[in-house]
Amino acid sequence: MAETILWYILLLAIGAGVVFIYAIADELFHQWHQRKNLKKKTETENHRAVKPEPVQPAVSAKPVVRGYDSPDLFREDALLRIDELKRQIAAELKKGE
Repeated sequence: MAETILWYILLLAIGAGVVFIYAIADELFHQWHQRKNLKKKTETENHRAVKPEPVQPAVSAKPVVRGYDSPDLFREDALLRIDELKRQIAAELKKGE
């Protein structure tokens, strides 16, 4: 009986060793596979990263002031909006009376 228990303990130890070795091998394979895929990915990104040089315009255009690029336009628009809001408020107050 004692001999049978020793055999079971030996088989259990061998099984644990096999599982442990398999886990180590699987982890090593996974790391190798990740490195290989990362190398492929960086190679393809490097090929995509090569961009053609932008075409320079033949004639240099002067900057155009649009919208609120100019402080004067901003102030003028703000004053117009304030006047419009005052008219709307006055109209609503007349309706309320």
